[in-house]
Amino acid sequence: MEEILVRAEFRGRDVGRTLMEAFERWAVSRPCNLVGLATRRAAPFYIALRYEESAAYLRKVLREPAVQ
Repeated sequence: MEEILVRAEFRGRDVGRTLMEAFERWAVSRPCNLVGLATRRAAPFYIALRYEESAAYLRKVLREPAVQ
């Protein structure tokens, strides 16, 4: 999972929670045992949904993509 984005005008209305709950039901039906996601700005949202911090995501850009 990457992460979800809820437009500012819809935040605070449980839209994100509803999307994540639907995703989790879908994942369980597959059957998945774990959801992993990377987020930089929305950690408090995911923590409120009982996700746990488990690792740091590190990256290194070796080459910038060519601009078309």
